[in-house]
Amino acid sequence: MKKCAREWLCALLALVLVLGLTGCGGSGSSDIKVNVEVPEEYKEFVTPYNVNVVEKAKSDGKMHYYFMASEGYVANAGDHNAIKWGDSCLIVYPDGTTMLIDAGVEGYGPILVLNLKLMGIEKLDYFVLTHPHDDHGYGAVRPGGLLENIEVGHVYYSGVLNAGWSNPTILPDLCKEKGIPCDIIKEGDKLTIGGVEIQVLNPTGEVAGTTIAGSDETGSITKTNNASLVMRFDFEEHSALFTGDIYRAAESELVKKYKESGLLDVDFLKLPHHGGDTSNSITLVKAVTPVLGVATGNDPVDIMVYGNYKKNTTVLMDSEDGYIHVTADKDGVMTYETSRARSEKSAYGQLPEAKERKLTA
Repeated sequence: MKKCAREWLCALLALVLVLGLTGCGGSGSSDIKVNVEVPEEYKEFVTPYNVNVVEKAKSDGKMHYYFMASEGYVANAGDHNAIKWGDSCLIVYPDGTTMLIDAGVEGYGPILVLNLKLMGIEKLDYFVLTHPHDDHGYGAVRPGGLLENIEVGHVYYSGVLNAGWSNPTILPDLCKEKGIPCDIIKEGDKLTIGGVEIQVLNPTGEVAGTTIAGSDETGSITKTNNASLVMRFDFEEHSALFTGDIYRAAESELVKKYKESGLLDVDFLKLPHHGGDTSNSITLVKAVTPVLGVATGNDPVDIMVYGNYKKNTTVLMDSEDGYIHVTADKDGVMTYETSRARSEKSAYGQLPEAKERKLTA
C-alpha cells in the first residue's frame, strides 16, 4: 500500500534472524533439504537457503525475496574489484510462482544455478533483465549460466540493447533458440503475477527497443543504466520498488512523474545501482520513504548514501550481512533474516536489536 495513506497502520518488523546451515525454518514439507551436490570449490559461497522455497511460499501465503550474495567469491576475475559480482534476486510469489530479477556477472553464473537448485527451483516461471550490463545479465546468457542450466518459462526485458556486448541481441536470440517467450516491457505496462500487481515505471517507450552505443566518455554506461526497468510490486498492503541501476537524473525524472500519484512511496526498496552515490539522491529517498532497503553486489553502500536512508530505513547489504531473505505478508508486515551477523566493527553500525519494533509512515 502507499505509505502516505497508512498513517493509521503500524506494521511490525519481526525478529532479525541469523540463518543457520539448514536455511529458512518453519514447518512442513518446505523444510526438507533439497539434495544437490555442491562442488567443493563453491561450498563456502553458495546460499544457506537449502529449502523448498516454492512450497514455503505456498504454505505461508507470503511474498518472499531472496537476495543472492557472493561471500567473497572471485566472480569477476581480472576486474579491479574481483569480488564484485552484480545483482540477482529471486522473488517467490504467494502462490509459489517464481521470478528471478537479474543474474550477476558471468563468473557468478555457476553459483547462481547452484543457489536456485538448492532452493528447489527446477523451473523458473519468469526471468527479468533490468538492463544489459555484464553484472546483471551475463550470469544468464553466458556459458554456465541461467539459461543454459535452468528451464525458464518467460523472459521480460526493456528491449534496450548494449552495443558494447559482442552480441547485443544475445538475450532474445537465446530465447528464440530455446523457445522461451521474450517480451519487452516499458513504462505504463502492468502485469498481474501470483496475485501481485506489477507496474512498470521506467524506461519510456521511446527508449525501449533502442541500441545504446558509444564509449564511456559519451555516456553509454549512464544511458544504459538510466534505461533500467523500474518496477513497483503491490501485494495488498505491501509495496516494493526494484530500480535496476538508475542514476540521479533518472531518479529525478521519476520523482517528477510519480511523486503526486504516490507510486514511488513504498515499504521496501531495492536500492538503485548497488547503493552507490551515482544514485540514491535525497530527492528519491524522500519520495520513496522505505521502511526496509537492500543493496547487493558486494560493493559496500556509499557511507553518505547510507546516512541518507538511516533515519527512517533499515538498510541491508550483502557486503555486511551476506545472503538476505525478506518476507512480506498481505497486511504489510515484513521480516528479514541474514546469513551472517554484521561485524561489531562495521562502519555502518549495527542492525536493530532482535526484537519487535513498530514502523510508522
